[in-house]
Amino acid sequence: MEQQEETHKPDVVDTEDIFFSIRAKLWRLDSSANEWKERGVGEARILHHKESGWYRVVMRRDKTHKVCANFVVHPSITLAPSAGSDRSFVFTCKDYGSEGEITEEIFAIKLQTPELATEFLGKMKEAQEHMEKVIEAMQAKKADEPAEPAAEEPKEEAKEEKEEEKKEEEPKAEEEKAEPEEEKKEEEAKE
Repeated sequence: MEQQEETHKPDVVDTEDIFFSIRAKLWRLDSSANEWKERGVGEARILHHKESGWYRVVMRRDKTHKVCANFVVHPSITLAPSAGSDRSFVFTCKDYGSEGEITEEIFAIKLQTPELATEFLGKMKEAQEHMEKVIEAMQAKKADEPAEPAAEEPKEEAKEEKEEEKKEEEPKAEEEKAEPEEEKKEEEAKE
């Protein structure tokens, strides 16, 4: 059992805490075949990032320890009760799977008992409420920041410098044009 705990540790880095952990079974809807495909059975963990305040769910398969789910607990995720079961939910989210690709997935998660399903739902909603506050704070901070005026100023200065260079080059170009004409006149005068 100790070895299994060690294999799960990569999910939890020094900057994250385990907010909630529960055994579950996960399926993914294969829309091309219109059928549910099992993703895995294992520990579903809601992790909380200490610095950013973000929450995510990471789930690994028991035997292979491969990631079968890795998604942000976004406030827009709706956990709908699965038809005919009081211990499973269906939801759509952006999954950051083991291959590193971000895909929109429809998942079904099944818990061991209705009580555990209710507890999981409560913890997910709590994490979503925290995430909503984190996102609002990020948006407020972004709105308070200046709209890159520092980046605009150098562009304006660069534009003015280019105009000055053009003005300096124009008389030089006219002088160069004038020199051959004067040389022609001098040669004609000599002849």
